[in-house]
Amino acid sequence: MSATKRFLSGSLAGWASIAVVLLNQLALVPLFLSHWSVEEYGVWLAVPALLSFSTVFSFGYSTYFEFEFLKMGGKDRADIGKLLYAGLPIVLAMAFTEMLLLIALVLSGAIGNVLAFNLSIPTELIRDAGYLLIVQSINWLVCICVPGMFQRALGPLGYYARNSWMYVLGAATSTLATAVSVSMGASFLETGVIQVLAYSVFAAYFVCDLWKNLAKEQVKPIRPNIALGFKAIFPAIGMAIKILLGMVQQQGIRILLSSSLGLRELASFASMRTISNFALQGIGTVVNPITPELTRFASNQESDKVQGVFSVMWFLTVVLLSFSLIALQVMGPWLFNSWTLGKIVFNPVVFAILSASLLVYGLSQPALAVVRGSNNVHAQLLATICGAAIVAISVFAFSRTWGLIAAATGIFLSELTSFGIYAWSAKKWMLEQNLVWPSSMFRLIGVYAAVGASGILATSMTHRYVVLVVAVVTITQLILTFQLWGTLPPAVVQRIQGVAKRFFPSKFHGRV
Repeated sequence: MSATKRFLSGSLAGWASIAVVLLNQLALVPLFLSHWSVEEYGVWLAVPALLSFSTVFSFGYSTYFEFEFLKMGGKDRADIGKLLYAGLPIVLAMAFTEMLLLIALVLSGAIGNVLAFNLSIPTELIRDAGYLLIVQSINWLVCICVPGMFQRALGPLGYYARNSWMYVLGAATSTLATAVSVSMGASFLETGVIQVLAYSVFAAYFVCDLWKNLAKEQVKPIRPNIALGFKAIFPAIGMAIKILLGMVQQQGIRILLSSSLGLRELASFASMRTISNFALQGIGTVVNPITPELTRFASNQESDKVQGVFSVMWFLTVVLLSFSLIALQVMGPWLFNSWTLGKIVFNPVVFAILSASLLVYGLSQPALAVVRGSNNVHAQLLATICGAAIVAISVFAFSRTWGLIAAATGIFLSELTSFGIYAWSAKKWMLEQNLVWPSSMFRLIGVYAAVGASGILATSMTHRYVVLVVAVVTITQLILTFQLWGTLPPAVVQRIQGVAKRFFPSKFHGRV
């Protein structure tokens, strides 16, 4: 399969996963709020965040192996098999240890302090949350660790798109099981258990499919090289620390908010951030499939192709995203009130700051792809440390005074800091590899994102001049778009013109 076809298939799978998540949120949030209290919904959101923290080391170990498999490039199946079966016993042992520690945390009664600190939450709800954490931890050990390693081993062999579609199937299975359970009156704990049981059925099928594909690719099971598996533990710890700090910026803020502001504010923040999660996944559908191709172009020192990938990524993650976020800001209050059945208050300023942070995140994607492709762990670790520190300080120091605005501002500043680190590191590495950093395009797309973010924030603060603000932003961004066209590499311009000729042949008839 060609690089273009792999990218398109992987992107389609990514958009399908977004559709599942969108259906999940649009259908399940009103369903949850019509059957459960806001406190129950807040705990439901906090449980998976706690599970992510408790399994961070086994996940970090698996992620380290993912990059090791990609570095092999799929050329030697024997080496892939050797690494795979060296890591399997270690990751299972780590996941089992994490499960035991989580069980000890629940049985000690400390889970209530983690969930709510000094807030008043029914004892029965805390007890059920602890039981659900144990069930999900077992699910992680049995149904996720092994498929995760198999999936990562198949990644460099051309199975990214297929495994992405399997992920869509698993997400759809969990969503359907949850929706049916809640609609039939299942309790908090019952719903979680049914969700896990449904996913375990899918996981059994997924393992069989992965095993069949490994056999097809001649990746045969061998006796584990325990020494090789142990050798990966120390670098994997660094990866786990990076992931852990990243969780503070993303999921971990739920735990911080539940402790400092309460479950109602947590539910409000998480609901408003749902749109951000959609956009983040949308950005992922562009970045993930194209990152291996960008890495290959950079390794071959094909500077024009690297700049071409940059332009495609920025167009999809900044230009299109900016228009969408401005429209959402205008329609947000009405959509949010209908979506949450009026039980959760919409804060337009918080929503605007979260949207602005998404534009910064989209702006950083090409640089982040270069940093990850060059395996620059130091830059990634520095960015996550700075970002996590900013988020934590914002919540702990200012949330009592500024509420959710402090949390949203912390996320925005952390994204801005990470963007600066990634851009500096990527530019430095590209210059060392005799590649050209697209300075003109970079400056223009930065201004474009700044205009979009300013428009989003201005829209949130005024109702009287919304039309004027949107008009000014749109005209300014159209001017910048024409200027960006002049910075595109010739190969990209020719490809765009070729596509345009297919759809509008009459417009190009007779032209050279």
